[in-house]
Amino acid sequence: MKIPRIIPAFTGVRGFASVWVVLFHLSQSFKGLLGLHESAPFVITGFLGVDLFFILSGAVLYHVHASDFMHYKVKAHLQFLRLRLARVYPLHLFCLVTFATTILILPGFTETYRQGGFSFTNFLSTLLMINNWGLSTSSMWNVPSWSLSAEWLGYLVFPFIVVAIDKQVREGWEVPLALALLAFLVLGTFMLGAKDMGEAGKFGILRMGCEFTAGCILCKAARNDITPRTGMTLLALGIILTCAYSLDYHWGAVFGLGLLVLSLCNAGPVANLVFGNPIALWLGNISFSLYLSHWPLIQIYQWVDSRFAGDRNILAAMLVATIFVIAALLYRFVEVPSRQYLRQKLQARRRAELAL
Repeated sequence: MKIPRIIPAFTGVRGFASVWVVLFHLSQSFKGLLGLHESAPFVITGFLGVDLFFILSGAVLYHVHASDFMHYKVKAHLQFLRLRLARVYPLHLFCLVTFATTILILPGFTETYRQGGFSFTNFLSTLLMINNWGLSTSSMWNVPSWSLSAEWLGYLVFPFIVVAIDKQVREGWEVPLALALLAFLVLGTFMLGAKDMGEAGKFGILRMGCEFTAGCILCKAARNDITPRTGMTLLALGIILTCAYSLDYHWGAVFGLGLLVLSLCNAGPVANLVFGNPIALWLGNISFSLYLSHWPLIQIYQWVDSRFAGDRNILAAMLVATIFVIAALLYRFVEVPSRQYLRQKLQARRRAELAL
Protein backbone atom coordinates (compact mmCIF):
# COMPACT_ATOMS: atom_id res chain seq x y z
CA MET A 1 0.00 0.00 0.00
CA LYS A 2 1.27 3.46 -0.93
CA ILE A 3 0.34 7.05 -0.16
CA PRO A 4 -2.32 8.07 -2.73
CA ARG A 5 -1.07 10.46 -5.40
CA ILE A 6 -3.86 12.93 -4.66
CA ILE A 7 -4.22 13.87 -0.98
CA PRO A 8 -7.34 16.03 -0.44
CA ALA A 9 -6.14 17.25 2.97
CA PHE A 10 -3.12 18.86 1.26
CA THR A 11 -5.50 20.96 -0.80
CA GLY A 12 -7.60 21.93 2.21
CA VAL A 13 -4.71 22.96 4.43
CA ARG A 14 -3.39 25.16 1.61
CA GLY A 15 -6.67 27.04 1.75
CA PHE A 16 -6.34 27.66 5.48
CA ALA A 17 -2.75 28.88 4.99
CA SER A 18 -3.84 31.36 2.34
CA VAL A 19 -6.72 32.72 4.42
CA TRP A 20 -4.35 33.09 7.38
CA VAL A 21 -2.02 35.30 5.32
CA VAL A 22 -4.93 37.32 3.93
CA LEU A 23 -6.24 38.04 7.45
CA PHE A 24 -2.76 39.14 8.49
CA HIS A 25 -2.55 41.66 5.63
CA LEU A 26 -6.15 42.83 6.05
CA SER A 27 -5.56 43.59 9.72
CA GLN A 28 -2.72 45.96 8.80
CA SER A 29 -5.10 48.01 6.65
CA PHE A 30 -8.36 47.70 8.60
CA LYS A 31 -6.88 48.70 11.98
CA GLY A 32 -9.98 47.63 13.89
CA LEU A 33 -12.57 47.75 11.12
CA LEU A 34 -14.88 44.71 11.24
CA GLY A 35 -13.20 43.94 14.57
CA LEU A 36 -9.94 42.97 12.85
CA HIS A 37 -6.90 44.28 14.73
CA GLU A 38 -3.21 43.74 13.95
CA SER A 39 -2.70 42.43 17.49
CA ALA A 40 -5.67 40.03 17.39
CA PRO A 41 -4.86 36.45 18.46
CA PHE A 42 -3.72 34.26 15.55
CA VAL A 43 -4.08 37.20 13.14
CA ILE A 44 -0.83 38.72 14.42
CA THR A 45 1.00 35.52 13.43
CA GLY A 46 -0.68 35.17 10.03
CA PHE A 47 2.71 35.29 8.31
CA LEU A 48 3.11 31.69 9.47
CA GLY A 49 0.78 30.74 6.63
CA VAL A 50 3.78 31.23 4.34
CA ASP A 51 5.83 28.84 6.46
CA LEU A 52 3.06 26.29 6.07
CA PHE A 53 3.16 26.87 2.30
CA PHE A 54 6.91 26.20 2.17
CA ILE A 55 6.76 22.98 4.18
CA LEU A 56 3.73 21.76 2.28
CA SER A 57 5.31 22.59 -1.08
CA GLY A 58 8.37 20.50 -0.29
CA ALA A 59 6.21 17.56 0.79
CA VAL A 60 3.91 17.76 -2.25
CA LEU A 61 6.72 18.04 -4.79
CA TYR A 62 8.67 15.19 -3.19
CA HIS A 63 5.51 13.08 -3.18
CA VAL A 64 4.79 13.71 -6.87
CA HIS A 65 8.24 14.14 -8.43
CA ALA A 66 10.83 12.34 -6.28
CA SER A 67 10.64 9.26 -8.51
CA ASP A 68 11.75 11.43 -11.46
CA PHE A 69 15.09 12.06 -9.78
CA MET A 70 16.32 8.71 -8.53
CA HIS A 71 19.34 9.82 -10.54
CA TYR A 72 19.84 13.35 -11.72
CA LYS A 73 19.02 13.98 -15.38
CA VAL A 74 19.11 17.37 -17.07
CA LYS A 75 16.08 16.56 -19.27
CA ALA A 76 14.00 15.55 -16.26
CA HIS A 77 15.07 18.71 -14.46
CA LEU A 78 14.08 20.95 -17.37
CA GLN A 79 10.73 19.17 -17.72
CA PHE A 80 10.09 19.66 -14.00
CA LEU A 81 10.84 23.39 -14.29
CA ARG A 82 8.54 23.72 -17.30
CA LEU A 83 5.74 22.06 -15.34
CA ARG A 84 6.27 24.38 -12.40
CA LEU A 85 6.29 27.44 -14.64
CA ALA A 86 3.07 26.25 -16.26
CA ARG A 87 1.61 26.02 -12.77
CA VAL A 88 2.64 29.36 -11.28
CA TYR A 89 3.79 31.82 -13.92
CA PRO A 90 0.62 32.71 -15.88
CA LEU A 91 -1.23 33.87 -12.77
CA HIS A 92 1.86 35.63 -11.44
CA LEU A 93 2.25 37.49 -14.74
CA PHE A 94 -1.45 38.37 -14.91
CA CYS A 95 -1.50 39.81 -11.37
CA LEU A 96 1.73 41.74 -11.87
CA VAL A 97 0.69 43.32 -15.18
CA THR A 98 -2.80 44.12 -13.87
CA PHE A 99 -1.31 45.77 -10.78
CA ALA A 100 1.15 47.77 -12.91
CA THR A 101 -1.75 48.94 -15.08
CA THR A 102 -3.68 49.97 -11.96
CA ILE A 103 -0.74 52.07 -10.80
CA LEU A 104 -0.70 53.91 -14.12
CA ILE A 105 -4.46 54.48 -14.21
CA LEU A 106 -5.34 55.55 -10.65
CA PRO A 107 -4.20 59.10 -9.88
CA GLY A 108 -2.18 59.43 -6.69
CA PHE A 109 -2.15 55.66 -6.13
CA THR A 110 1.52 55.49 -5.14
CA GLU A 111 0.90 58.03 -2.37
CA THR A 112 -1.34 55.54 -0.53
CA TYR A 113 0.89 52.52 -1.15
CA ARG A 114 2.52 51.81 2.19
CA GLN A 115 5.50 49.97 0.72
CA GLY A 116 6.86 53.14 -0.87
CA GLY A 117 7.78 53.93 -4.46
CA PHE A 118 8.30 51.77 -7.52
CA SER A 119 11.19 51.14 -9.91
CA PHE A 120 11.68 49.37 -13.19
CA THR A 121 14.47 47.26 -11.64
CA ASN A 122 12.08 45.88 -9.03
CA PHE A 123 9.41 45.32 -11.67
CA LEU A 124 11.88 43.35 -13.80
CA SER A 125 13.12 41.27 -10.87
CA THR A 126 9.52 40.49 -9.90
CA LEU A 127 8.71 39.60 -13.51
CA LEU A 128 11.62 37.13 -13.50
CA MET A 129 10.73 35.83 -10.03
CA ILE A 130 14.13 36.73 -8.60
CA ASN A 131 12.91 39.63 -6.44
CA ASN A 132 13.74 37.80 -3.21
CA TRP A 133 17.22 36.70 -4.24
CA GLY A 134 18.91 39.83 -2.90
CA LEU A 135 19.35 41.38 -6.37
CA SER A 136 16.90 44.24 -5.77
CA THR A 137 15.89 46.29 -2.76
CA SER A 138 12.34 45.01 -2.31
CA SER A 139 9.42 43.10 -3.75
CA MET A 140 7.01 46.03 -3.52
CA TRP A 141 5.21 45.53 -6.85
CA ASN A 142 3.21 42.62 -5.45
CA VAL A 143 4.55 41.84 -2.02
CA PRO A 144 3.33 38.20 -1.74
CA SER A 145 5.40 37.38 -4.84
CA TRP A 146 8.51 37.37 -2.63
CA SER A 147 7.59 33.85 -1.50
CA LEU A 148 7.01 32.78 -5.11
CA SER A 149 10.50 34.05 -5.89
CA ALA A 150 11.91 32.02 -3.00
CA GLU A 151 9.98 28.96 -4.18
CA TRP A 152 11.34 29.36 -7.71
CA LEU A 153 14.82 29.07 -6.23
CA GLY A 154 13.62 25.92 -4.45
CA TYR A 155 12.38 24.49 -7.75
CA LEU A 156 15.80 25.07 -9.33
CA VAL A 157 17.58 23.02 -6.66
CA PHE A 158 14.78 20.51 -5.96
CA PRO A 159 16.31 17.58 -7.92
CA PHE A 160 19.55 17.92 -5.96
CA ILE A 161 17.64 17.97 -2.68
CA VAL A 162 15.86 14.74 -3.69
CA VAL A 163 19.11 13.01 -4.63
CA ALA A 164 20.75 14.10 -1.37
CA ILE A 165 17.79 12.94 0.76
CA ASP A 166 17.52 9.57 -0.96
CA LYS A 167 21.23 8.89 -0.68
CA GLN A 168 22.07 10.37 2.70
CA VAL A 169 18.99 10.27 4.97
CA ARG A 170 18.61 6.88 6.60
CA GLU A 171 15.24 5.39 7.33
CA GLY A 172 14.10 6.30 10.83
CA TRP A 173 16.10 9.52 10.91
CA GLU A 174 13.81 11.59 8.70
CA VAL A 175 11.62 13.22 11.37
CA PRO A 176 14.49 14.13 13.74
CA LEU A 177 16.43 15.61 10.82
CA ALA A 178 13.44 17.63 9.58
CA LEU A 179 12.78 19.00 13.08
CA ALA A 180 16.49 19.82 13.41
CA LEU A 181 16.27 21.81 10.18
CA LEU A 182 13.32 23.75 11.56
CA ALA A 183 15.22 24.35 14.81
CA PHE A 184 18.17 25.64 12.76
CA LEU A 185 15.76 28.00 10.98
CA VAL A 186 14.40 29.39 14.24
CA LEU A 187 17.88 29.84 15.72
CA GLY A 188 19.31 31.30 12.52
CA THR A 189 16.45 33.75 12.12
CA PHE A 190 16.98 35.27 15.53
CA MET A 191 20.78 35.22 15.25
CA LEU A 192 20.45 37.24 12.04
CA GLY A 193 18.45 39.84 13.92
CA ALA A 194 14.90 39.24 12.70
CA LYS A 195 12.18 40.51 15.04
CA ASP A 196 9.97 37.51 14.23
CA MET A 197 9.60 34.61 11.79
CA GLY A 198 7.75 36.76 9.27
CA GLU A 199 10.75 38.42 7.66
CA ALA A 200 11.33 38.17 3.90
CA GLY A 201 14.53 39.02 1.99
CA LYS A 202 17.54 37.04 3.18
CA PHE A 203 15.39 35.63 5.97
CA GLY A 204 12.86 34.54 3.38
CA ILE A 205 15.48 32.49 1.54
CA LEU A 206 16.46 30.88 4.85
CA ARG A 207 12.79 30.15 5.61
CA MET A 208 12.18 28.61 2.22
CA GLY A 209 15.40 26.57 2.19
CA CYS A 210 14.91 25.00 5.61
CA GLU A 211 11.16 24.49 5.40
CA PHE A 212 11.03 23.32 1.79
CA THR A 213 13.77 20.75 2.50
CA ALA A 214 12.10 19.71 5.76
CA GLY A 215 8.87 19.13 3.84
CA CYS A 216 10.68 16.84 1.41
CA ILE A 217 12.22 14.86 4.26
CA LEU A 218 8.90 14.56 6.11
CA CYS A 219 7.24 13.17 3.00
CA LYS A 220 9.94 10.53 2.78
CA ALA A 221 9.23 9.65 6.43
CA ALA A 222 5.53 9.27 5.62
CA ARG A 223 6.32 6.90 2.76
CA ASN A 224 8.13 4.62 5.16
CA ASP A 225 5.17 4.48 7.57
CA ILE A 226 1.72 4.77 6.00
CA THR A 227 -0.21 4.31 9.24
CA PRO A 228 -2.88 7.06 9.64
CA ARG A 229 -1.53 9.68 12.04
CA THR A 230 -4.64 10.98 13.82
CA GLY A 231 -2.78 11.43 17.09
CA MET A 232 -0.06 13.44 15.39
CA THR A 233 -2.67 15.64 13.67
CA LEU A 234 -4.20 16.48 17.05
CA LEU A 235 -0.76 17.11 18.58
CA ALA A 236 0.25 19.35 15.67
CA LEU A 237 -2.97 21.37 15.84
CA GLY A 238 -2.51 21.73 19.59
CA ILE A 239 1.03 23.09 19.14
CA ILE A 240 -0.07 25.49 16.40
CA LEU A 241 -3.07 26.81 18.33
CA THR A 242 -0.98 27.29 21.48
CA CYS A 243 2.09 28.87 19.93
CA ALA A 244 0.47 30.93 17.16
CA TYR A 245 -1.93 32.66 19.55
CA SER A 246 0.52 35.54 19.94
CA LEU A 247 4.06 36.53 19.01
CA ASP A 248 5.44 35.40 22.38
CA TYR A 249 5.91 31.76 21.39
CA HIS A 250 5.11 31.89 17.68
CA TRP A 251 8.44 30.29 16.74
CA GLY A 252 7.21 27.03 18.29
CA ALA A 253 4.35 26.90 15.78
CA VAL A 254 6.87 26.11 13.03
CA PHE A 255 7.40 22.66 14.56
CA GLY A 256 3.65 22.16 14.74
CA LEU A 257 3.34 23.06 11.07
CA GLY A 258 5.96 20.44 10.19
CA LEU A 259 4.19 17.74 12.21
CA LEU A 260 0.87 18.74 10.64
CA VAL A 261 2.19 18.28 7.11
CA LEU A 262 3.69 14.92 8.11
CA SER A 263 0.36 13.77 9.54
CA LEU A 264 -1.53 14.88 6.42
CA CYS A 265 0.63 12.64 4.24
CA ASN A 266 -1.27 9.77 5.89
CA ALA A 267 -4.43 11.68 6.76
CA GLY A 268 -6.73 10.09 9.30
CA PRO A 269 -10.41 10.89 10.02
CA VAL A 270 -9.65 14.10 11.96
CA ALA A 271 -7.45 15.51 9.19
CA ASN A 272 -10.02 14.64 6.55
CA LEU A 273 -12.80 16.21 8.62
CA VAL A 274 -10.92 19.48 9.13
CA PHE A 275 -9.07 19.80 5.82
CA GLY A 276 -11.01 17.53 3.48
CA ASN A 277 -14.45 19.10 3.79
CA PRO A 278 -16.00 20.96 0.81
CA ILE A 279 -15.31 24.46 2.17
CA ALA A 280 -11.65 23.68 2.90
CA LEU A 281 -11.24 22.10 -0.54
CA TRP A 282 -12.80 25.11 -2.25
CA LEU A 283 -10.48 27.45 -0.37
CA GLY A 284 -7.56 25.20 -1.27
CA ASN A 285 -8.44 25.27 -4.95
CA ILE A 286 -8.52 29.07 -5.09
CA SER A 287 -5.66 29.51 -2.60
CA PHE A 288 -2.97 30.45 -5.12
CA SER A 289 -5.23 33.01 -6.80
CA LEU A 290 -6.27 34.27 -3.37
CA TYR A 291 -2.67 34.60 -2.24
CA LEU A 292 -1.38 36.48 -5.30
CA SER A 293 -4.35 38.77 -5.87
CA HIS A 294 -5.32 39.90 -2.38
CA TRP A 295 -2.44 42.33 -1.88
CA PRO A 296 -3.14 44.51 -4.95
CA LEU A 297 -6.82 44.57 -3.98
CA ILE A 298 -5.93 45.75 -0.47
CA GLN A 299 -3.82 48.53 -1.97
CA ILE A 300 -6.69 49.60 -4.23
CA TYR A 301 -8.93 49.58 -1.14
CA GLN A 302 -6.51 51.95 0.62
CA TRP A 303 -6.64 54.29 -2.38
CA VAL A 304 -10.45 54.24 -2.33
CA ASP A 305 -10.53 54.58 1.46
CA SER A 306 -8.48 57.78 1.31
CA ARG A 307 -11.23 59.28 -0.88
CA PHE A 308 -14.26 57.62 0.75
CA ALA A 309 -16.68 59.58 2.92
CA GLY A 310 -19.12 56.81 3.88
CA ASP A 311 -19.15 54.00 6.45
CA ARG A 312 -15.67 52.49 6.34
CA ASN A 313 -16.93 49.18 7.77
CA ILE A 314 -19.12 48.77 4.69
CA LEU A 315 -16.14 49.48 2.45
CA ALA A 316 -14.06 46.96 4.40
CA ALA A 317 -16.77 44.30 4.08
CA MET A 318 -16.94 44.96 0.35
CA LEU A 319 -13.18 44.42 0.11
CA VAL A 320 -13.38 41.05 1.88
CA ALA A 321 -16.12 39.86 -0.45
CA THR A 322 -14.25 41.20 -3.49
CA ILE A 323 -11.06 39.39 -2.53
CA PHE A 324 -12.77 36.00 -2.53
CA VAL A 325 -14.85 36.69 -5.64
CA ILE A 326 -11.81 37.84 -7.61
CA ALA A 327 -9.81 34.82 -6.41
CA ALA A 328 -12.56 32.46 -7.57
CA LEU A 329 -12.76 34.20 -10.96
CA LEU A 330 -9.00 34.15 -11.43
CA TYR A 331 -8.91 30.46 -10.59
CA ARG A 332 -11.72 29.69 -13.04
CA PHE A 333 -10.73 31.92 -15.96
CA VAL A 334 -6.95 32.45 -15.65
CA GLU A 335 -5.21 29.89 -13.45
CA VAL A 336 -6.90 26.67 -14.60
CA PRO A 337 -7.19 27.42 -18.37
CA SER A 338 -3.60 28.65 -18.65
CA ARG A 339 -2.26 25.70 -16.70
CA GLN A 340 -4.20 23.21 -18.81
CA TYR A 341 -3.14 24.88 -22.06
CA LEU A 342 0.55 24.91 -21.16
CA ARG A 343 0.49 21.36 -19.83
CA GLN A 344 -1.09 20.17 -23.07
CA LYS A 345 1.67 21.92 -25.00
CA LEU A 346 4.31 20.28 -22.82
CA GLN A 347 2.71 16.85 -23.21
CA ALA A 348 2.59 17.26 -27.00
CA ARG A 349 6.24 18.28 -26.98
CA ARG A 350 7.11 15.31 -24.82
CA ARG A 351 5.30 12.90 -27.15
CA ALA A 352 7.10 14.40 -30.14
CA GLU A 353 10.48 13.94 -28.44
CA LEU A 354 9.71 10.31 -27.60
CA ALA A 355 8.65 9.66 -31.20
CA LEU A 356 12.03 10.70 -32.55
